[in-house]
Amino acid sequence: MTEALTVKKLYTLDQTIAKDIFEGVTYPWEVLPKISSFILELVTTIQAHDPNALIIVQSDHGSRQANHFYDMGIWDTYDPTVENPYMQNTLNCVYYQNQSFAIEGETGINTMRMVFNQVLGTELAPITPVQDYSNNYVDEQS
Repeated sequence: MTEALTVKKLYTLDQTIAKDIFEGVTYPWEVLPKISSFILELVTTIQAHDPNALIIVQSDHGSRQANHFYDMGIWDTYDPTVENPYMQNTLNCVYYQNQSFAIEGETGINTMRMVFNQVLGTELAPITPVQDYSNNYVDEQS
């Protein structure tokens, strides 16, 4: 099973702008320390050049590994009610003048609303996320 989880089996690296980050790794999770170091270096550089910069780092989704494994036929117990919350658990962090932000576990849009409220004095109410575990993602514009 571990052969199916290698970077070469999971991804076509020719189609990524970050091809070099995967050099010397076998499994996708081995790039996490490289990504973390890059993000910290970037934040430190921005703060050194502008101590008043508002820096927001967010991902668009969390782990989709279970879904990929199921699609590949190497995991037959995929349960959207268990796994989808992990897929919806995004990375979110904010750096601004040594302030703390209570954003852990928040969605991307609510993180932005909370930051804008705290930094800019807006009064944006949070948006209740839709908990759809059906795995039927339909483009409502269609």
